[in-house]
Amino acid sequence: MKTALLWQMGLTVAAMVVGGVFGGKHGAFSALLGGGVIVLTNASYAAMIRFVARPQTAGKTIIRLVQAEAVKIAVLLALLSLVLSFYKELQAVAFFVTFLITVLAFGAALFQRDRQKQPLKGND
Repeated sequence: MKTALLWQMGLTVAAMVVGGVFGGKHGAFSALLGGGVIVLTNASYAAMIRFVARPQTAGKTIIRLVQAEAVKIAVLLALLSLVLSFYKELQAVAFFVTFLITVLAFGAALFQRDRQKQPLKGND
């Protein structure tokens, strides 16, 4: 999860630079908001999983995962609503492209392993 969040933050910064070049300060800020929505959404999920008391059974673990996903969806909807309602200078292309890139990065980053903690075994 940490790797995914770091990838998303890095991509958000890169998108801010591109958004700033093509759209000025509102393009950069729109990109920041697009990536920030996803980073905060996934951070809320990670916080639910990590910092709430650990379940003692498999069934309670599944319940916790479903609860964390519900929190993630609620945070996503709330943040999207806030951004789309209150930021009048939003540049939609910068916002939604960064939003989509960071969503896709989450899935890609989950397949990466921290090589220092989990070295590859076998065919190195």
